[in-house]
Amino acid sequence: MASAQIFSENDGNMRQVLNVTNYDQYALGAPTGCEGASLLQALQFKGKLTNMDLVSFLREIPQTTNGSPETGFVGSPFEENDWTYTAIYPGPLAKWGQTYGEVSDISGCSVNELLDQVGKGNPVIAWVSIDFEPLRWAEWSFGRAANNNHAVTLDGFDRTTQQVHVSDPISGTYWLPLTKFQAIYDERKFAVVVRS
Repeated sequence: MASAQIFSENDGNMRQVLNVTNYDQYALGAPTGCEGASLLQALQFKGKLTNMDLVSFLREIPQTTNGSPETGFVGSPFEENDWTYTAIYPGPLAKWGQTYGEVSDISGCSVNELLDQVGKGNPVIAWVSIDFEPLRWAEWSFGRAANNNHAVTLDGFDRTTQQVHVSDPISGTYWLPLTKFQAIYDERKFAVVVRS
């Protein structure tokens, strides 16, 4: 079982929680701003942009020019509709984040590698799904994408209880089973780490 391999007794820290700040994207009028919210949460944990509010930060999000989240944010983080795939993927999010700190696209990493980063005190933005429900795939002009796309800040783990901790811009901060997180994360393995 993958979780047994991830949470072996030889891994050092049994429990780590970074307690990253949580922004409620809906309360702040940004229903599709999860990636930016998750990035700001991580940057502020590292002492960057501590006087920046989420709305101001999201106004600076780089926009795509070709309708693809692989080149920038599609649409507006302040609007939600059924005909626009509003999102930004790891590459352009990490590039934007590099303006403020040491931010890297680590897409393709295993959950174990993400947890290693958290263990070093580095929060990770992970692309998952809303409420960690199974991904609902659809075809868009730029290709196949998850209609229930979501991003959270991974900021903790507990090896004893086999859980991870997230700061979720929709649902707040909470623990969830590692297996549930891994099942959704492994569908795409999209991630960005903030190291400083």
